[in-house]
Amino acid sequence: MIIGFGNAFLVIALGNTNEEVIFVDSYINSILYSYRMVLGDFATDAFGEVGVPLVWILFLVFTIFNMIVMLNLLIAIISDSYARVAASAE
Repeated sequence: MIIGFGNAFLVIALGNTNEEVIFVDSYINSILYSYRMVLGDFATDAFGEVGVPLVWILFLVFTIFNMIVMLNLLIAIISDSYARVAASAE
């Protein structure tokens, strides 16, 4: 998921003709940009001039989708801990 959205951000960023507004410039930086976005780094000030509505749509879908995945992970961890405590209590 991070690699896929990172690739989408890279393709859109490289469509900018002005070198100063490219927010990711390589494949590794695009993956790191997506990973930082998962952790809460919402640097949206340098999206550039090309495909700005598409970048915002991808940004919103990516953040909402990752929030759902992280909440499911939290619920799974809490459920596992509860199951272990309940098993030892019996």
